[in-house]
Amino acid sequence: IWTPWSEQPQRNFVGALEAHAKQDYQAAETEIRKATSYVRLEAGRTTNETKAALEKSAAELDTLAVSVEQEALKDATALVKAFTHSNYALAVAHRVKAAESWVRQEPGKAGDELKAAAHGLDSAAGWAGAEAKAGATSAVADTNALGEKLVSVQNCVREELTKGFESLGTALHAVCHTLCRRK
Repeated sequence: IWTPWSEQPQRNFVGALEAHAKQDYQAAETEIRKATSYVRLEAGRTTNETKAALEKSAAELDTLAVSVEQEALKDATALVKAFTHSNYALAVAHRVKAAESWVRQEPGKAGDELKAAAHGLDSAAGWAGAEAKAGATSAVADTNALGEKLVSVQNCVREELTKGFESLGTALHAVCHTLCRRK
């Protein structure tokens, strides 16, 4: 499941901004390219309108990486804007995948995707500013809680199913044993 990896682009974006502030343009460019790889990977995992948004975001990050590498980008404003767009596109893609998983009756996957969407929203809002961050806080918390609930329901269902199969198997074995003794 991708949930732990869904946080990686944000770590790369933060690393790129920190490196850029230290004028370590090579490190900043490397961090941007790492995040771009993840965005492309996610674009490959989706087949709807979110694919176009993710591909556009990856292209924006590619252009940004070249500018940073050439030391042509002195102001961090373009970085923040691109990072906001990427996190937003990722959040939307994860939300769509959560809905698709729910329709396929895969609550565990839906929960993981919801948690990834919440992380993307939280990250995008953080880059967008204090007002956006404050406005997203409740939705992020609610979405994370729902995601956790869906994942735990999946685990409960799996445990119940395992116990049910074991119980059924034991009972069938007992009946078979009884039938075999009667012959």
